[in-house]
Amino acid sequence: MSKRPSPSPSPTPKARKPWTHLTDEEKQYILDCHNRGDMQTKIAVSIGRPIGTISAFLKRCRQQNVSPGAALEMSMNSEDGDITEMFRESIERSGYSRKQVLSFQKTGLICNMMSQLTDTSAFKADRVTLVIGGNAEGDWKLKPLLVYHTDTPRALKGYIKEHFPVVWKAQPELLVTNDILQSYVVGYLSSACTEYAMANKLPNKFLLILDSYLANSPLHWMSQWAENIEVQFLPYHMQPMEEGVTDIFRRYYQRRVMQQLVKAMNEERKTSEVFWRQYTIKKAIHNISHSWNQVEGSVMNGVWYKVWQEAVHGPRGFQEVEDHRQQLSSDIVQFFHQAGMQQVDQVGVEVLLASHAEVTSDEEDVQLLPQEAEDPDLPQEAQGLIKTKLKELLDGINKASAIAESQDLNMSRSDKFSQALESAAQHYQKIYEEL
Repeated sequence: MSKRPSPSPSPTPKARKPWTHLTDEEKQYILDCHNRGDMQTKIAVSIGRPIGTISAFLKRCRQQNVSPGAALEMSMNSEDGDITEMFRESIERSGYSRKQVLSFQKTGLICNMMSQLTDTSAFKADRVTLVIGGNAEGDWKLKPLLVYHTDTPRALKGYIKEHFPVVWKAQPELLVTNDILQSYVVGYLSSACTEYAMANKLPNKFLLILDSYLANSPLHWMSQWAENIEVQFLPYHMQPMEEGVTDIFRRYYQRRVMQQLVKAMNEERKTSEVFWRQYTIKKAIHNISHSWNQVEGSVMNGVWYKVWQEAVHGPRGFQEVEDHRQQLSSDIVQFFHQAGMQQVDQVGVEVLLASHAEVTSDEEDVQLLPQEAEDPDLPQEAQGLIKTKLKELLDGINKASAIAESQDLNMSRSDKFSQALESAAQHYQKIYEEL
């Protein structure tokens, strides 16, 4: 623990910025306390400084721009164009390819939306914090980091956390602390980079782009966490994952959950309240895994358009991200209507997503209420197939998936099994919808 420094006399010149009044010893003490998760009020009291000075100093630290490898520092007044130009030049000098440049970002998620979507306002929303990301090429998505308020919830009793489709961490306030982030980088990301490098015949050297506020650590500390990972900071508003990946993921999650709600109401005759009361963190983890799997490589690549245009495939770039966003919003509205909430429109969906402190949705566009009328122009492959038998087949696939998810203590294995069944069933699902 850092030794508390003695407060130094406050200087008088008013023209100086608040943080310039701090000694180097005080600055280091503030950073150490902040990295441990201490509140700003506590830090201010301990060194006898105004809380505004502490807040201004930490804000200044968060707005520092970056430099791969060394010390490329830029002023707070630098234009975005200057930042991106220096960022690209630094990548070119270091020789990183799109496959070797990584980024991840934090996002909130309300797993159980009972209080938002029912009249049961007393029900406490079940939240998690996620860290998701991947490389600029768009062909590698990292295993999500999930932070929950307790380490062993009842729904996960007996399950092996190492086999979860997420990296599981517990923190009472759902904070991604310095220790949690370091554990994720050292315990998962470094070895995952090594495996990816071997599989793609690449040098085992990667560049990780972070928001300095999420990193919550000085650059020189993070650069020592893993030998094969170099860390570079970019301002929050220029983070690639924040340009669309976190939002698209939350929409996939929302869509998947709403689809499950509609199915429970229409096929299992459950009320919305019963569905949400039975919705546990275990089910949320499965849905998070499926939702993350649905995020397309074109989205993962297109979000780099602002900081690294040369890395984006094709001329459409970020427009593909916008197209995905609009389509998912439309799908979510349809599921709300099928669930009997006709008053919900796209504006309402956007408000809901925003109220979740960055929540989103998921899953394939499956018509839950197929048309009863026959289509005379059915494809040849649909002839001879009976609708009742197709439904029986699809129900059997869903039942097999549910059994795997409920009985297999290895969640990664059951997730892969469920996703494989889902993919295999798509063709029959399409025929069923056309009958």
